[in-house]
Amino acid sequence: MRPQQNPAPSRARHQARLALRAVAVALLLGLASYGAFLGFKEWSFRSQIRVAHQWMNAGNLERAQESADKAFTFAPGRPEALRLAAALALRRGRGEEALRRAEEAAAAGGFSPDYVLDWAETAVCLSDAATARRALARLGAGVAGSSARRKGPRANLPGSTGTSGQPGTGSRPPGGGTRPRVAPTWRPTRCSSA
Repeated sequence: MRPQQNPAPSRARHQARLALRAVAVALLLGLASYGAFLGFKEWSFRSQIRVAHQWMNAGNLERAQESADKAFTFAPGRPEALRLAAALALRRGRGEEALRRAEEAAAAGGFSPDYVLDWAETAVCLSDAATARRALARLGAGVAGSSARRKGPRANLPGSTGTSGQPGTGSRPPGGGTRPRVAPTWRPTRCSSA
């Protein structure tokens, strides 16, 4: 036969365990919901950027600006948001704002080649050779000559020759071949206006 246990300490321990479990579950749910919020925020940001580019490609700059404004509420200093602002400003004919935003995007992106090239491309679209050269000076010598796209803005500068040796011929590879299409399918800084 088992000796009888005092029910009061057992009940107190059981209630303490239940309280600890409740606290642990609350903490886990809090962390999970916070993580879900962060994931939702990132998803919303990327979705708004994508939608803004689609509206811009469709020629509806008003809707593109609405989507861009929503994206800015999630992450105003991100290079993707600044790149989008530069593209919208360029499409709307606001050259100075486009250059400023493109430079801000390059700085926010750590002067990575893609953002620097977009900055230089924006300057070339606006016929600002000095700014384009300043942007391209941010690229290292090895980076500047490593792809056809990276040769493009430099080749289109006044007084320079393209990769085919002809003045202002753009970024066609030697031999007259065509470049393979590279993702993403849109380029944020096109010289055309809406």
